[in-house]
Amino acid sequence: IISITSLTQKTIISEDEISSQSLLGMKTLRWSEINRVSGRGYAIKLHNFDGDITVVPSPNLPGYEEVVESIGNKRPDLFNPREYDELKSGSFPLLAGLIFTVLFVGMFVGFGLLLYNSPDAAPVMIAPLIIFLVIVAVFVGMMFFRPRSLVLDGRSMSIKYFLSEKTLLADEIQSVQFTFQRSRNGKIYFVLLHLVNRKSVRISGLNPSLPVVYLVLKNWHKQNK
Repeated sequence: IISITSLTQKTIISEDEISSQSLLGMKTLRWSEINRVSGRGYAIKLHNFDGDITVVPSPNLPGYEEVVESIGNKRPDLFNPREYDELKSGSFPLLAGLIFTVLFVGMFVGFGLLLYNSPDAAPVMIAPLIIFLVIVAVFVGMMFFRPRSLVLDGRSMSIKYFLSEKTLLADEIQSVQFTFQRSRNGKIYFVLLHLVNRKSVRISGLNPSLPVVYLVLKNWHKQNK
């Protein structure tokens, strides 16, 4: 089913319109007919004025980054930074972060008690606990280093994390990039802020969707640099 779905998916872009094809057929919108955008995760959904036609390019297709760029170039007015001055993550990452934190602390205490009460415990019993503890620690770290919200205020950008906050001026950002890294489960998309000091800041997990966040930040940087 996955193979058939992948073979039937297609996105076609021209000077006048954009079309997306799936198993359910093909939908087309002229650039001038697009009234608003929405989305979730890596997807971006284009809506017409009546709300009865939507075009959703598949994030799984090759060249999805170019599709997102084309949408932003054709209709930059849909991604006005004044309308998206605060971008927040959902409640799930916060809840997941708290659960993993509690799990990590509980396992760390339990592991300490095990070593204290059984100092001669066999390595074959301890090794799986250590591996699982490391995995949980990695997930906890990912949750704490993922942005919780992003606020645009004039020429400044404030990125709030679970335990810290970072403020950047538009002049400190060299470029904004929508990119990805490959994993076993496919592409993992994220927004990368390339700073003038040659460092970078990674943005992911913010609503309404990553392509919308990217195009808003791109327009904000272009207007204020």
